[in-house]
Amino acid sequence: MRSTESSASEQGNATVGFVATVGLLLMTVYTIIVASLAWYVHAIATDSALEGARAGAISKSEQVAVARTRDLMTSTLNPSYGANITASMNAGTVHVVVRTPIPGAGFLGPTAIEVHAHAAAE
Repeated sequence: MRSTESSASEQGNATVGFVATVGLLLMTVYTIIVASLAWYVHAIATDSALEGARAGAISKSEQVAVARTRDLMTSTLNPSYGANITASMNAGTVHVVVRTPIPGAGFLGPTAIEVHAHAAAE
């Protein structure tokens, strides 16, 4: 008949297994959260840049494009996310570039994204 008691060499194995599992689980959850935040910031930056380019194309002004993009970025995200926005006008096309940080990315990869948007002047 088998003994139901664990041997002395198996004591503490549950603790090690728990710590390893919880560590892996926390890293997985953190990665999912950071990826979701990066996707959200990218979507906001893209939408803001497109809308800013349209506004700049209608008014034929780079300053309007930057102001509209910054206004949309800062109304949704922290104002620091709207700090690096540039616009240029070339041959009737407004080109808006947004460079913004990715929140919490740290060791997972690049810590900033760059979004480009174009709109033809009417």
